[in-house]
Amino acid sequence: MCTHKSRGGAGAGRREPRRAGAGAGPRSRRPAPLLDTTLDSVEDLGHDGRPVEVLTPENINSVQEKVLSDRRLKIREIAARLGLSKSTVHRIIHDHLHMSKSKRESMEWRFKNEKPPITEKVHQSTKKLMCTIFWDCHGILMVDFKERNTVINGAYYASLIHKLRAIKEKRRGKLAKGVLLLHDNAPVHTAFVAKAAVRECGFTEVDHPPYSPDMAPSDYFLFPNLKRDLRGKKFFNDEELEAAVLGHFEDKTSRYFYKGIQMLIQRCQKCVDIKGDYIEK
Repeated sequence: MCTHKSRGGAGAGRREPRRAGAGAGPRSRRPAPLLDTTLDSVEDLGHDGRPVEVLTPENINSVQEKVLSDRRLKIREIAARLGLSKSTVHRIIHDHLHMSKSKRESMEWRFKNEKPPITEKVHQSTKKLMCTIFWDCHGILMVDFKERNTVINGAYYASLIHKLRAIKEKRRGKLAKGVLLLHDNAPVHTAFVAKAAVRECGFTEVDHPPYSPDMAPSDYFLFPNLKRDLRGKKFFNDEELEAAVLGHFEDKTSRYFYKGIQMLIQRCQKCVDIKGDYIEK
């Protein structure tokens, strides 16, 4: 109970003491029970609110098996696969298995005093061989393998254009309806000497959107298929590699090349529909 005095103003005077919570008797409060349980995290609580035993021999063995199966696994990945909390997995790995990760040792889990893995010395691979291919809906027109120590520039590409013109002249009807030349906007293609060669040969360049490899048939069709065929194979010299490239096209019919050109029409329409965005597939 308490008393209150108020001074000044009309109605000022002594007020009768009031009991807190008038109309109700005195209330008693029970002290809340203390929770004397240590948890790793709220994730260790079961559906009924009781803690789950997590640091068990079974869980420790499960974590160890996961780590040894893939030493690059992250704690959150192990926790998700075993249905444990991240803090539990962290305690098991560091406090019970005594393992740690080192950025200097390939980011793998290692036991204390365990020697790092022996990494093989990386040997420099054979230098790449550059290849330029001209083709149409009927097949391969010309394949050029760049010689070693040859500079790729506008003059070099211009010489290839003139060679292509000579090849087309040998094939009847190839030049009668004109030639549409489609290549990307690489510097060697846009060089003044290269463009001059295109005009001299009577070819017509097809406009190619900048930074759009998805609109070049060689990039989305011809070379990806060639790379898949050569992947995993070893060649000990340039001659073996050149033979493998040429052999890749030997059994390809005109239907194969026509499909690659026909895909360009579909991709152009799709590019228009999506307002110039990239086409991944």
